[in-house]
Amino acid sequence: MRLLKNQKSVIYFLVAMIFIFSGVLSGFEYRKITSIRKDLIRKYQAADKCFKRAKSKFHKGNYTKAEKDLTKCINIFPIHANGEYYLSLIYYKKNDYNQALNHIEKAKANILHLNKLNAQFAQERRVKLKEYQKDLNDGKYVSHFGENNPCLVPLGEYFSRVQATDVELLLSTPGKSEYTTPASYFFVHGNIFYKLKRYKEAVNQYVEVIKRNPRHAEAYNNLANLCYLARENKKALYFLNLAEACGFKVDPQFKAILE
Repeated sequence: MRLLKNQKSVIYFLVAMIFIFSGVLSGFEYRKITSIRKDLIRKYQAADKCFKRAKSKFHKGNYTKAEKDLTKCINIFPIHANGEYYLSLIYYKKNDYNQALNHIEKAKANILHLNKLNAQFAQERRVKLKEYQKDLNDGKYVSHFGENNPCLVPLGEYFSRVQATDVELLLSTPGKSEYTTPASYFFVHGNIFYKLKRYKEAVNQYVEVIKRNPRHAEAYNNLANLCYLARENKKALYFLNLAEACGFKVDPQFKAILE
């Protein structure tokens, strides 16, 4: 299977960063990685513009145009997690559950890829700060460096002349925390499994939803339905009561059956 050019860039970047911090790569190769990094940032920004247009069209019910923008978004930046997530929503609405499953699984995988990029960028930032700290201790002049370097966000210019204490403070400041997979990803994943009659897998997804959002009423309601299908009425009633307690308007006839 041939990789897209953008996918190759992402993979090359992740592998090469490992060698950078182990001291294997030369200065020329390091500059090449920095160039790739900047290119990834530029592509992410371009992809995100497409995503925002697609999201607006999706919520207006224009799914065909939204899909085109989302496809463009993914072509520009293949690990755009939210782009894949919204594609899964579109295919779900089309009743194409296999395609929906494909895209929600990619969305989750992309969260992991973004975390790898984020970790590498955070490590790069610390290495650079330590270099600046050494230059300051040696009495060298520092022109600019980034105050903050979150994943896929351009470096900002912070100062033109710094004190060593400023660098020490930034070195002791934690970087951007990891991206977490949203509860909504698991909820959609569960709904897709439900439609595909893969009920045990659906249950696992709804449980993950509740771990992230203990007041997710729809997840409780869906668990109640799954327990009912499994002829576990006591468990079904338990989850239905939880759904109701979280504000879900339950079907009184369904509740009466369980009671």
